[in-house]
Amino acid sequence: NTASPFVFGSLNSYPDLGYNHSGWLSEDGKMYVFTDETAGKKIKICDASDPGDLQVLSLFNSASDNNTIAHNVMLFDDFVYVSHYYDGLQIFDISDPSLPFRAGWYDTHEQNTVSMSGAWGIFVYEDGTILISDRQEGLLSFRFEKPPRINVSMDHGIYPNPVSESAYLYLDNKREFEFEFYIYDVNGKRILSEKNLIDNYYLFSTISWADGVYIYHLKGKDNDADFRGKFIVKN
Repeated sequence: NTASPFVFGSLNSYPDLGYNHSGWLSEDGKMYVFTDETAGKKIKICDASDPGDLQVLSLFNSASDNNTIAHNVMLFDDFVYVSHYYDGLQIFDISDPSLPFRAGWYDTHEQNTVSMSGAWGIFVYEDGTILISDRQEGLLSFRFEKPPRINVSMDHGIYPNPVSESAYLYLDNKREFEFEFYIYDVNGKRILSEKNLIDNYYLFSTISWADGVYIYHLKGKDNDADFRGKFIVKN
């Protein structure tokens, strides 16, 4: 009844409380994600299946520094899309709401870390197009290629294997440790290097590579992790 609205659910106290700014309800009405536009406060995922008993399931953000601010947010198909001020576009996989992790990002504003500079607004279309309005850089358009949901027992590897044209390195890195990632051919020649890997997926192309066996090496920069493995290229 629009003439007599009433509150059927509220969340007046919650972990990491800040200035509640924006939020988005999932299409099935069971999940709600919202931001606090306060320096250092994290994004919250709520179980909204019972609006009268909203429960915060997890907290997350870009984790770039202690003062980062998430602004506007949208939620579609288990992915949270955020205009994250000076951290630009941030995309998180919440297929497991208790363990969200970053699935993609693009820093639209590299100049500085002034609290409310950078990516302000966001809009996600059904075809996958993402629009970001950056306060300094203007309007930017993106396409997000959703990484595969890989159901394997190993905590790292190459998917698919054998590889044809492109593949993902997958890494169980929900705590966002920093890694160096290298690929070598069987003669020990380095084919690829990425020295600042922090995401759970890394897409790379093998189109120009010769068919054969390759070796990858993951080395932790802020931990003692050291992983190696092999994969086959058949372009």
